[in-house]
Amino acid sequence: MEKGADSLSNVAVGSNKLAKYQVFVLLDSNIYCGDWFLRGAPFRYLCHFLNNEGHTLLVPRVVLEEVANVRLRKFSEEAVVAGRAIAALNRLNGNDITTASTLPAAKKYELLSLLKESIEGVVVLEYNTLPHDEIFQRALKVQRPFREGEKGYRDTLIWMSLLAFLKTQNRPEQVAFITTNKNDFFTQSEDAEFHPDLRADLTGANVVPFKSLAAFVDRHVDKDLHGIDRVMLRPEIESFLEDQTSEMLLGSEPQKLLWRNLAPGMRWPDDVRGSAVEIMEGVEDLEFRGIEALDDDIVYVACRYDLRIVIVTFIITRAFFEANHQALKEESKFWETDVDNQVVTLKSSGRVYVTASFTYDKRTALFSGFSYSDVAFRT
Repeated sequence: MEKGADSLSNVAVGSNKLAKYQVFVLLDSNIYCGDWFLRGAPFRYLCHFLNNEGHTLLVPRVVLEEVANVRLRKFSEEAVVAGRAIAALNRLNGNDITTASTLPAAKKYELLSLLKESIEGVVVLEYNTLPHDEIFQRALKVQRPFREGEKGYRDTLIWMSLLAFLKTQNRPEQVAFITTNKNDFFTQSEDAEFHPDLRADLTGANVVPFKSLAAFVDRHVDKDLHGIDRVMLRPEIESFLEDQTSEMLLGSEPQKLLWRNLAPGMRWPDDVRGSAVEIMEGVEDLEFRGIEALDDDIVYVACRYDLRIVIVTFIITRAFFEANHQALKEESKFWETDVDNQVVTLKSSGRVYVTASFTYDKRTALFSGFSYSDVAFRT
């Protein structure tokens, strides 16, 4: 367990305590350089956690620039290695080594765009307004993150960007500071512990260090609860639920439930000729009641929601209509009646409340297994 992690123990995911606190997470450049496109499991869980709980990612501008620079440098280095390998293979084949290689060109890379595509709350910390005199004094005194030989300039910009941000906050915030650069930020302890120079900067601020993103995720992110991103996936979830509910409402038992609500006390017309439901407004008040990982890829989700306006249509025989005409006229909630030679069409509308569950396959990004445990209808 990371030393100091208990300082963030009140962010136990899923507890009501989270509503009281704003949690910020700051990742050093080395974290992004380990997962350029945010595809690894720790990054996915972090994104889900931040979105689901309404927390914020802090991104120093110097980190954005440093990550882009490191990626381009590494791409160039690998291109040189790959180019030599291709030339060697051509020589072994007796080919003209001056022919054009098939090496890919470096694609445009924008870390900030990648982050904003995955996380709703992203705040960039600028460094162009940091006081240069303070930076210079830290360098003179070899005050961390500076080290001998004035090493640590970029790390100092990251650290001072965070300090400047904390000064703008009206109340103490909780910040997880995540870096693999233990030499510049941490003591030599095996646990994640800020160097005394940095601790002196944090008077009154709750900034907790972590040596890796995986360490933070393991300590503070409930992997069941955050197996899916309820914010980013919400439009797709609502669309899936709307489609499944339309189909479900045409089933035998839901149809009888609708009839009992619209024609209370009247028997079900066994010779009903047809029925239909039309959802005029989609899913509302979606509430997630339980999320559980069934395995590495499949997540089980339990929820409750309602559909605000659902138009219900029943087509019954004219004989049934005439036999129950008075009751339908006086007691039913049908607001439209269309009498034909052989059949009668009845229409009404109301709100549908559903308690249901489904599964989500993280590998294929598909929803399936819709099942309802309760459905109610109100006009």
